Amino acid sequence: MPFNMQIKKIPQNGEDFQNIYFNPKFVQARKSGKKLLSKLLRFVFLAGFCFAILYPIILMVSKAFMQRMDVFDNTVILIPKTFTLQNFQIAILQLDYWKSLTHTLFLSTMIMVLETASCLLVGYGFARFNFKLRGLCMALVVFTIIVPPQLILSSMYVQFKMFDPLGLISLFGGKPISLIDTYWPFAMLASTAMATKNGLFILIFTQFFRNMPKEFQEAAFIDGASSFQTFRKIMLPNAKTAIVTVALFGFLWQYNDLNYTSMFLRSKEVFSNTFYRLSTFTTQVYDMLGTNQYDMTLDMYYPVIRSTGVLLILLPLILLFLVAQRQFVESIERVGIVG
Repeated sequence: MPFNMQIKKIPQNGEDFQNIYFNPKFVQARKSGKKLLSKLLRFVFLAGFCFAILYPIILMVSKAFMQRMDVFDNTVILIPKTFTLQNFQIAILQLDYWKSLTHTLFLSTMIMVLETASCLLVGYGFARFNFKLRGLCMALVVFTIIVPPQLILSSMYVQFKMFDPLGLISLFGGKPISLIDTYWPFAMLASTAMATKNGLFILIFTQFFRNMPKEFQEAAFIDGASSFQTFRKIMLPNAKTAIVTVALFGFLWQYNDLNYTSMFLRSKEVFSNTFYRLSTFTTQVYDMLGTNQYDMTLDMYYPVIRSTGVLLILLPLILLFLVAQRQFVESIERVGIVG
């Protein structure tokens, strides 16, 4: 090595180290490294989180198209060797899928419309009108959210089984009438804002209307509008985001409901909920496949049929989310942020 070669000296004191550490290029490189590490950690976390959520769904979709032999083949993981629709045929037949889906969609849509309208009026009344015992009434609304519906199902069943408000039906008709196996219990509860999660819907509308500027209402009163005209022409058009939120949640919760449906719709031949069918078709699958309940291979294959039925039941909700995704996300963001 030539002796005249100049060798850079390593910093020996704090002043030289400080000059290098606070050099603009070094500072920029350090910031870029931190950003890159932050993005990498964020990507790893989101990828793991999404995988934990999506993997069961991917596995369920994969097994729905597998033949019976592919289920017991350890070499088949996600992609079946032979695609088949037999699992869907069995699930559709045992669920009575199209009839059950028609009844469920009709009932869910009816309840969604009725409870959205009733909760909208109740929430507007709590937000814009001062009346006696308003605080007590609001406390009772919150109480309906706290109390599990299973605690009052039995008493509600007895009341609708022997429906006789104030004894008027017994007075004119001779004996109480039964509303079980009809849609009347659902319609009455939704129309009076007493259906599933209606207390939460009332709070959403109350908070929404409470945060709207009072100047709108005062200007309408000055122009001679009545309370109903103010609600219909001013408040209602501005409440579209809250209405979309409540309507979608109402449809979703009624579609997934099993407590009220199994209690009020007891007749399997006339009315049926898709989830109620899913919980009662175990022995029918065994009989259809021609094996007894102690067949170990069938015990391993039955969950595939059941998961296929779950996939069929979730399909309308997935399509609804894909269609209304934009409106749903926007409504969630804007509810409570008005004025």
